[in-house]
Amino acid sequence: MPVVAFHAGISAFSGGFIGVDVFFVISGYLISSVILADIRNNTFSLQKFYVRRVKRIFPALFAMLAATSVLACLFLMPAELTGYSKSLLSATLSFSNLYFWSSSGYFDPASDQQPLLHTWSLSVEEQFYLFFPLFLMATQKRSPKSVNLIIILLALISFIVSCRYVESNPTSAFYLPQSRAWELLLGTILALNIIPQVENKVLNDTFSMSGLLLIIYSIFSYSKLTPFPGVYALVPCIGTALIIYTGKNNSTFVSKLLSVKPMVFIGMISYSIYIWHWPLILFQKNFSMIFSGVPSAYGKAILVLLSIVLAAISWRYIEQPFRRPALQGRQSRTFVQAGTAVVLMMTFSVCAILSEGFPQRFSPKVVQMASYLNYDFSGDYRQGSCFITDDSVGFKGFQPSACLQLLHDKSNYLIIGDSFAADLWFGLSNRNPEINFLQATGSGCKPTLKQAGSTDVIQRRCAQLMSFMFHDFIEKTALDAILISGSWRVEDLRDISETLEWLKVNKPGAKLILFGAKVQYDAPLPRILATSLEKGDDTLPGRHIVKSVRELDATISQIAGSKNIQYISFFNLLCADNQCINRDGEGYPLSYDIGHLTRWGSLFVADRIKSLWAKGPVTVNNPVDISTMSEGN
Repeated sequence: MPVVAFHAGISAFSGGFIGVDVFFVISGYLISSVILADIRNNTFSLQKFYVRRVKRIFPALFAMLAATSVLACLFLMPAELTGYSKSLLSATLSFSNLYFWSSSGYFDPASDQQPLLHTWSLSVEEQFYLFFPLFLMATQKRSPKSVNLIIILLALISFIVSCRYVESNPTSAFYLPQSRAWELLLGTILALNIIPQVENKVLNDTFSMSGLLLIIYSIFSYSKLTPFPGVYALVPCIGTALIIYTGKNNSTFVSKLLSVKPMVFIGMISYSIYIWHWPLILFQKNFSMIFSGVPSAYGKAILVLLSIVLAAISWRYIEQPFRRPALQGRQSRTFVQAGTAVVLMMTFSVCAILSEGFPQRFSPKVVQMASYLNYDFSGDYRQGSCFITDDSVGFKGFQPSACLQLLHDKSNYLIIGDSFAADLWFGLSNRNPEINFLQATGSGCKPTLKQAGSTDVIQRRCAQLMSFMFHDFIEKTALDAILISGSWRVEDLRDISETLEWLKVNKPGAKLILFGAKVQYDAPLPRILATSLEKGDDTLPGRHIVKSVRELDATISQIAGSKNIQYISFFNLLCADNQCINRDGEGYPLSYDIGHLTRWGSLFVADRIKSLWAKGPVTVNNPVDISTMSEGN
């Protein structure tokens, strides 16, 4: 349920994603208990084990995959359907975690467009159980006395790998099985019964309540910025282990709480809840598939309720029939049925990929506009040299010799910030040949002093980049102008103000230019424009502009004005009333996603900025007291 609340966008459940980690520990305990008992009794059969796994996982999974594929054909543009089909192929073959690892991060904005993102955890689990029984059988046969020690050592090694990955490559830490195996193995350790049971009821109640509090703490205190899994995953996993440990042979307060009928009901349908909730939430969020015009809070509550209702139906009419003895039949029939489902999904996936998303569903104009969803920004942003993104390389990938080279026959302007700064370089450098534009940008790297001093593991790459820029380069280098741009949020206001003040003191000879919040949409702009063309509704893009970003832009402009610093508002450059320019003169989209500029968008914006500079500096002279500002204010 915390996972559903997190995906539904209920802000209080900022760490709801840890529900998956709780699931891994429970799964490790339950499945290992069955395997170990059968091995010790010499009754274990790999065939029977895999039949049980297929009957448990496949019915609801493939029903969801089929239903989601129908929705994908109805709603997704060709480029999106092609990407979806790749994820469908990977989910069908149980390696979707590897697919999403190679394509995007779990918390990236692009992940909101992946209907099968949630299948990554099923793939991790299935990969584990593909090899784990074989390992247990071999170990039990060759060295039965060493089983406990070997499993503990494997869990420790996996945990160390997870911690290392969190520091060097968080995306790998999140998705790869070697980084998650320790959570499942923690459940296995509980199943081995090597930890003596505590008979004291007070101690058992204390341990179980502590476990519950650890899980609750994680749900409400963790966020997308928490370095995860690694050390932080210990909190919910240890919490889960404590509840299982104390509840195995004792009746604790927590075990009684989890035994009430509503909890038991949620437990019975929990797999179906997990399977169905994310496609439901995603298609509603992006396409208003079920309802529209409902206030946000009510909409989120409706989605949670619908997830439970749909899961109950799935459990009753899809999961349960396949578990009835009368319908089970021979084991070979189970594999034939599973194989047929796999072949059907693979066939659809391959056909959709080869046809490039069944473009015949739309007119050529719509297909052309939607094709920009696959836009490759790497060259325009100078990714890998002046725009660093690869966590495995980190700050080492930044190339000062190429990105910060000063020219004595031109003015030297530094562009510093995150991806919303990197997308300015192409246009500004092409439209202003008399200016040498230096570039120091990184994905997610806010151009602030706070970022430069961050000790966050996930932000290490950004902290190193910004620390180098502010304290080693900017302080010691003569620059004509510093252009500051970022994906601003309300919580950045104080940091922006402090950074501007520092720059005014330390770089009095440089012109400071602050860029405001980019015009942003609640869905990728090419998809919105394609839908607009399909429906013949020119007002559609305007209705998808994120209003809160425009309000934030006005606040940031006041900060710049209070410090007499030139401010460039993208809303002033591109918008009038509730309509904003979203294509250039030749019809190319200005953005390829919710707000990042294409090369045509960068050139278009650069033309308008150049016209603005020709008129002289623009400031807003309305001071604002940011000490009273808070998120949502």
